[in-house]
Amino acid sequence: MVGDIQRAAGDGKSTVLLVLDISAAFDAVNHSVLGARVNTDFAIGGIVGRRIESFVADRSQYVAVGVERSETVRLASGVPHGSNLGPLLFAMYVSQIGQVVDAFGIQHYQYADDLMLYCARTASQLDDLSPLVRCFDNVSLWFHRNALLLNAGKTEAILFATRQWLVGVDFSHTIKVAGADIQFSESVKLLGVTLDTSLSFDQHVTNVVRA
Repeated sequence: MVGDIQRAAGDGKSTVLLVLDISAAFDAVNHSVLGARVNTDFAIGGIVGRRIESFVADRSQYVAVGVERSETVRLASGVPHGSNLGPLLFAMYVSQIGQVVDAFGIQHYQYADDLMLYCARTASQLDDLSPLVRCFDNVSLWFHRNALLLNAGKTEAILFATRQWLVGVDFSHTIKVAGADIQFSESVKLLGVTLDTSLSFDQHVTNVVRA
């Protein structure tokens, strides 16, 4: 993604990025939908398909505080946290989202429950972000239909460009997605890496040294 942003800057374009937040992503995976997707989209059936079904089905959980313990509750959805297979199964569950995004000519990257939508714009195109907004709305609708929820209020937006371009940028502007006004940030943290608007990585280095 950083390479795409740098290439766009080399072509005299800026890049607008939306970082999407999925509420309780791993906990909301529908087991029957997951099983059907594993079978139809990835052609995994037979004993392997049954093992995957066994891995996610009939799980239960309880809450323990000291010596006190709640009742045990059977889980009707979700994939296990902290497992090697959980993130892979979630990625398979949401794999169709690429088809939704591609229909709008928007670029995207996804890692487990982290999803980024972005597009390169010239200076004259920067006032029209409707393709990105429409893409977000359709992605949100897809998630809703698949028992997942995008939290528009926690979505982050950032504009990447050269230092010269950024001199005249007003970061008080917002982008409206799913009824929420998202203000552009001067940095975002993705998978542990802090990206600033000019991709200088200064803030990331500062955070690493401070830690």
